[in-house]
Amino acid sequence: MHRKLATDAKENQASLNQYVNYLLATNFHLEKQDKQFETIINELYGMSEAMWNISYSFIDTEIEEPYEDIKEEIEMLEKENKEQYITLKAA
Repeated sequence: MHRKLATDAKENQASLNQYVNYLLATNFHLEKQDKQFETIINELYGMSEAMWNISYSFIDTEIEEPYEDIKEEIEMLEKENKEQYITLKAA
């Protein structure tokens, strides 16, 4: 491992000490970025679920609203049909 680090340090024109410090600092920042990305991903997932729930509630609303608009008309037609059936049955 030491030999590999020394070779990499030489290729990057740095002392072994500078190169190891660079690797440690880079790893620290990458770990910090990973935590930030994880937080962002979790927030996006939560937002995605919320958007799905909102869009799903709009779908339900679109289905129910037209039915509510004609509900009275349907009930009136059902009542007329029952009355006609009773009249025909009585005749």
